[in-house]
Amino acid sequence: MLISDNSSTDGTLAYLETINDPRIKIFKQEKNLGIMGNVNFLFGQAKGPISQILCADDYFVNPNSLNDIINYWSGASPDTGFVSFGHTGNSNKKIAQLQTQTLSEVIEKGQAEICFFIFGNIAGNLSEVSVRTRLVTDNNNFNTHMNFAGDFDFWSRLGKHVTVGIQKKTVIYVRRHANVASNYGGLKGECYEQQVEIYNRFIENLSDSYSRKELVQYFHYEIFAFHYRTAIKSILNGKFSYMTTLLKTDATYLWPGWQRLIFTLPFALFNRDQNLTQHLAKKIINTKDKTYKLN
Repeated sequence: MLISDNSSTDGTLAYLETINDPRIKIFKQEKNLGIMGNVNFLFGQAKGPISQILCADDYFVNPNSLNDIINYWSGASPDTGFVSFGHTGNSNKKIAQLQTQTLSEVIEKGQAEICFFIFGNIAGNLSEVSVRTRLVTDNNNFNTHMNFAGDFDFWSRLGKHVTVGIQKKTVIYVRRHANVASNYGGLKGECYEQQVEIYNRFIENLSDSYSRKELVQYFHYEIFAFHYRTAIKSILNGKFSYMTTLLKTDATYLWPGWQRLIFTLPFALFNRDQNLTQHLAKKIINTKDKTYKLN
């Protein structure tokens, strides 16, 4: 077990210093490396062929969890690069339900990118992913400038080159509480900026096989509209920085600012359950002559 204390200030390090176990190696970061920098550091130290990520506050659901992970890898194809556990499919959102229906236990090499595009970070929380250790450094690590979407960026990049495993069985409990990073992070739209960069790569890579027009529409009607809805809530609370980020962020595939605000407003207001975008998602997935078909 490798533990990197990322300049914590809550007494964690004092507890870690009481541990005296040769199987546990503890690193103290004098300066906070950020989430992705800390993950990269640990992968740089890891020697085992397989690594299981376990973020702070998260833990194995039972004493058999680690065995379940080992058993999975014992039977996995050599082409499998990483596996995500805990795809339960409990959601009333239509595209989330479509994801559960669509994703099989094995996503073959070259088929994952369209899944990441439609469904977002199909790998889930960092703690739900187990990966062949060498693949992290071999594929340029997690982007440290993407402190909110770095995992989404990395798994989607890696998914182009390896087979991806999807397991419904839950082996990790991902703790949710008021102070988790997803609640207090990205309050000024930083996550949106990083997603624009990621989706730019998706659209460029996928446009040879899928309709670029439909890909761009899907981004605006589903991804941009989600952030638009969040920005509206922020304005109602007297905060305008999120909306400012939406308008100032630019990319070649983005519609003009006025078009984004007008054409996506109905989706921002009335697409919480993804009813308005599920048809387009299905249409893209089932593009004629593609090997990846909706089950």
